[in-house]
Amino acid sequence: MRKFILWTLFTLCCSSAFAGEVQGRLQVQKHIHDLLAQGNYAELDRIYQHDNTDKVRTSNGEYALDVEFYAGLSFNQKNAKPNSKTWSQDEKAFKKWMIQSPTSAAPQIAYAELLDHHALSYLGKGDLRHATEEYWHLYHDYVNHAQQYLTSTQALADTDPHWYVVALKVADDEEMNWADNATLFFKATNKYPAYDHIYMVGIPRLMQSSEAKGVLDNLVHTGVVMNSSPWDRLPGEIMYARIYSAIEAQPKYQGTSFFYETLADWYRMKIGLDAILSQYPDDWNTAHYAYLSCTALDQAKTAELFKRVKGYSKENWPSFKFYKACASFASQRLSPALQEKWNTYEDAAKANLDKLRSSPAYILETHESDAMHNTYNEYLQALMTNQ
Repeated sequence: MRKFILWTLFTLCCSSAFAGEVQGRLQVQKHIHDLLAQGNYAELDRIYQHDNTDKVRTSNGEYALDVEFYAGLSFNQKNAKPNSKTWSQDEKAFKKWMIQSPTSAAPQIAYAELLDHHALSYLGKGDLRHATEEYWHLYHDYVNHAQQYLTSTQALADTDPHWYVVALKVADDEEMNWADNATLFFKATNKYPAYDHIYMVGIPRLMQSSEAKGVLDNLVHTGVVMNSSPWDRLPGEIMYARIYSAIEAQPKYQGTSFFYETLADWYRMKIGLDAILSQYPDDWNTAHYAYLSCTALDQAKTAELFKRVKGYSKENWPSFKFYKACASFASQRLSPALQEKWNTYEDAAKANLDKLRSSPAYILETHESDAMHNTYNEYLQALMTNQ
């Protein structure tokens, strides 16, 4: 039974929000788009200023500016066909908004995003190989238009992090070379180090490097450095957990072991995840943490979190089989030998992190010691062979 559970844990992975979280977010997005359709630009500006200036977060800690406000402005664009009236209707609304509020960044950034979304609508099955020659040219026309518009509105990046989110999307769609894309990404993270959606959009492109594992770990540590201070390391540890969680969500890691394919340090991720869950104790965060604990094969933490997981939800787990496997893993007790191996790993990890923290530049160094790496692998090997 244990081998079946392990096979399941190593071959399945992904997560999404609980139905309640999703439904609430969709309602907010629809409200935003209704305001746009009604031409209530004053109210949109009020919400925009609140979300952007106050850095409002949703119940699970994501920035409302990205997942509610801008997602609401593009609410009808997601599944719109290339010739849908949605494009002209939204474009007309954004341009009216620009006239009424010429100093507002929101309608200008939303318009740039509309151009990129319209370009993507010309992709057949999500790939230019499936597009007709006409659609291929139209795709590039819209992407180029979006890039030119972003260039003309670059000053907006000084006040709104979503400009960089859109710019990174467009850079990927126009197949900007890797070095220039990386330059844009690091410029964005230097300006807005805590805005995690920049990492979520920029990471997939950076993962195309042949040295992806090392590149990703370097960018994670860059994020940690920019969010840490000598008197408060915790924001950096939270960013470490957020960025690696974003990396784990990428399709590249679906069906593989995230902790084998990256340099993610599970012990360190737990520090940040504990802090996130303490600040944002909603159902989505609880289940996502349980999911990550399960894929890390941390039986004790999985068991602790499953006491708070409110049952199976198809919106949160990739399959009922996966959920059952994790629930079964959570309910088991490790043998004394296995528990000792896990404790050895955690002791090595803690000692390594304490050592690195003694230096102001600790996050620029390798975070995973040989002892820590070896003891974790010993635990996994023992678990897989049921020792």
